[in-house]
Amino acid sequence: MAIAFGNRLGSYEILALLGAGGMGEVYRARDIKLGREIALKILPTEFALDSERLARFKREAQVLASLSHPNIAAIYGFEEADGVQALVLELVDGLTLADRIAAGSMPIDEALPIAKQIAEALEAAHEQGIIHRDLKPANIKVRNDGRVKVLDFGLAKALGPVTGIAADITASPTITNVAVTRKGVLLGTTAYMSPEQARGKPVDRRADVWAFGCILYEMLSGRRPFPGETVSDTLATVLEREPDWRALPPVIPPRIRVLLERCLRKDVRRRQHDMADVRIELEEIGNEPISTPAPAVAPAAVQPSRRVLYISVGLVAVLLLTTAALILRPSLRATPVLPAVRFDLFPPEGATFQAGTGGALSPDGHKLAFVAVSGNDRLIWVRPLDSPTAQLLPGTENASGIFWSADSQYIGFFAQSQLRKVAATGGPPQTLCNLPDLASGGGAGAWNADGVILVGPGPGFGGNERPLLRVPAAGGEPTPATQLDVSRKELVHNFPSFLPDGRHYFFVAVNAQGAAAYVGTLDSKERHALPGIASIVKYSPTGHVLFPRDGSLMAQPFDAGRLTLSGNAFPVAELGGGPAALPVSYSVSMNGALSYRAGRRGAAPTSQLAWFDRKGKQLAPVGQRAEYGTLQLSPDGKYVAFERGADIWVLDIQTGVTSRLTTHPARDAYPVWSPDGRAIVFGSTRDGPLDLYERPFGVVGEDKLLLKTETQAIPTDWTRDGRYVVFDLVRPATANQRDLWALPLAGARKPLRLTQTPFTKFAPRVSPDSRWVAYLSNESGSSQLYVESFLQPGTRQQVSTDGAFMPRWSRDGKELFYVAPDTTLMAVAIKPSGPSLGADAPIPLFKTPIAAATLNVRRDYDVDANGRFLINVIGSAGSVTPVGAAPITVILNWPASLKN
Repeated sequence: MAIAFGNRLGSYEILALLGAGGMGEVYRARDIKLGREIALKILPTEFALDSERLARFKREAQVLASLSHPNIAAIYGFEEADGVQALVLELVDGLTLADRIAAGSMPIDEALPIAKQIAEALEAAHEQGIIHRDLKPANIKVRNDGRVKVLDFGLAKALGPVTGIAADITASPTITNVAVTRKGVLLGTTAYMSPEQARGKPVDRRADVWAFGCILYEMLSGRRPFPGETVSDTLATVLEREPDWRALPPVIPPRIRVLLERCLRKDVRRRQHDMADVRIELEEIGNEPISTPAPAVAPAAVQPSRRVLYISVGLVAVLLLTTAALILRPSLRATPVLPAVRFDLFPPEGATFQAGTGGALSPDGHKLAFVAVSGNDRLIWVRPLDSPTAQLLPGTENASGIFWSADSQYIGFFAQSQLRKVAATGGPPQTLCNLPDLASGGGAGAWNADGVILVGPGPGFGGNERPLLRVPAAGGEPTPATQLDVSRKELVHNFPSFLPDGRHYFFVAVNAQGAAAYVGTLDSKERHALPGIASIVKYSPTGHVLFPRDGSLMAQPFDAGRLTLSGNAFPVAELGGGPAALPVSYSVSMNGALSYRAGRRGAAPTSQLAWFDRKGKQLAPVGQRAEYGTLQLSPDGKYVAFERGADIWVLDIQTGVTSRLTTHPARDAYPVWSPDGRAIVFGSTRDGPLDLYERPFGVVGEDKLLLKTETQAIPTDWTRDGRYVVFDLVRPATANQRDLWALPLAGARKPLRLTQTPFTKFAPRVSPDSRWVAYLSNESGSSQLYVESFLQPGTRQQVSTDGAFMPRWSRDGKELFYVAPDTTLMAVAIKPSGPSLGADAPIPLFKTPIAAATLNVRRDYDVDANGRFLINVIGSAGSVTPVGAAPITVILNWPASLKN
């Protein structure tokens, strides 16, 4: 069962989902009583409902709780609350051994200390009569300090049948959910299962010895000793075949090879019996000098003949001359062809990659930067490709849109409506400029060797009109770098990427009909079209451009001198999901490294609408898991209007029936209900940037144009008295500076300007009594919430303190809600006294599951008349894989796999 973040199970507060599988779900949690973080493993329902099995499990957990060893993750206790049973476990941060092996085979001096600690853990457990039975790299953590922790110790045995009954391999904790979803993924438990366990026979400590041998073999060779494409194939390999001993490095000590052969004997009677003996052998091997065995050399003659000596000298001379000739004549020198090397990188423990993004390779190809999300924290990490661990960059909270400087020394990113940079080795970030119109999760940048940064609004631009901006790398005011083509009705220029000369760059131009890719030129209006490409483009040192198309990463020959395409495009990697679902999911370096994240074919980020109370307790789901965005409840609370794709949809909350309201091929967005619930106002790009339209609800009718604009009009509210539609409008001839407006629905319908200041003001919401308008403004340098009198001079007051997004009034007008940058829902009590607003200090209600990336892009919650909050929970736990679950795939020397 899924537990909402922020909820409690007994004295444990749920912080984040760490993983899920056949054994249930594992959460990062905080022990309220002791003030420490732990891991909670929620047991599967089939175990919790079986009283005999549960009692046996509790007894075994008590035995394991007494097992104290520095290399075994501790079990602290067993928790029961609200009908949920859970194990309280030690929280171990660090990479799993599976993550490390995915990066390649391990040298002997790295593998031996890890193997020795695993052996010590198994030896200690076996002395207590406890066997693991599910030992595998994924159940072994390696902390940053080198300490090894074996996880899930004894759980497979505890969940197995009682003594004397043949074991059923399907009761293994991980084999119940085995699947191969991509090349290189481990096949769960079967790959490490001993032959007697695979046959369903009773097992003892020698099953752990076998699994240990499998793991040591895999550490040294980088491959499993018993591979197979399916569970059946793997089991057949375990039962019938021997490991490929040729895969072991030739430099390993012969005693290691002998030890592996003894651990992996199929006849359990001839297998190494005891982990203590294994540990002793490893210690002795570790004390010996590790050297490469020298080839056998025949004894030399005591006094070789002078003729032999002359011949030898002559041969050496010929060899030297030949080598010199090859060096001096490049045309004769053969260039070695290096193979492509592919591996997967996973996020840090307890985190997922930011939804919709992949990593960013440094231009020199030595490092990979990525944004990882843990709970409500979103920070930048840097992973050297020759290291198994990543480094967190403090001070990069709420980061998005990361990109590298040309010298690979700095990382640019977007946070809190600002462009910032931070050293790749860490240090305090620097603010380069304010970008008040930037979405919270948006931003796309490129940085050339001359210190010029180009900025686009990124994937969450929301239809706001803006060209590319130019910012000095040392900091300064942004200036337009491109000019929108009015003849093409272009809305946005986005996703810049420099070519090697630092003067030309790729970018994407977007209008109501779609997108097109171009090559732009600094300090010039010159641009060159890239026919057939409508997505993000990056340059490859192979003389190709890379770009997503129909869920695949494509390559096409490109002449960087003439700025022209040639030949045909061909696929390089399968991204899945398409460029709309994963808009920035790949990067390429100048040394031939490529990284990308694969999604699910045809999948968009899914979410679940759910009711929450004021304490953050999830009450009930609403509708099915699907794509929801920018939602608003109807006045009677029976319906919710929302965006899906490019249309407006309506969900009947009681019946769960969803119906499409608009069907125009253009983009329809930002639904707003009329106060009687009979109509919806929305913005549409069908005849311009974003105009206001009205459509009746519940009856047959046509869309009616309410307001034609030359910029962008985003509707946000309809006053309770039905007199005005309130919206924010982009000022003409600006990048995206906005003001507040009200459109009268009677008379001449001439729009009324509510604000006119140098600052951007947006997201207006009118109080139920129509006296006040709440809105967001960037005048303090960040998005803050203000309230002032509506349609008349009077009171104006700032009510937020640390940033604000998504303002909402309670239905009775006595409270004003907003979401803080860390996604905490805040409440402000409103106590008007005459002309004064009377707003109290904001108080936090609870951490919401709203995606931080959508704070300034969509409206992901609303409040009903009963004070319940309807929230759009992005990537919540359930049967759908979380958006950030896919790994980042890295291919070194990827051009070696090109076929054109």
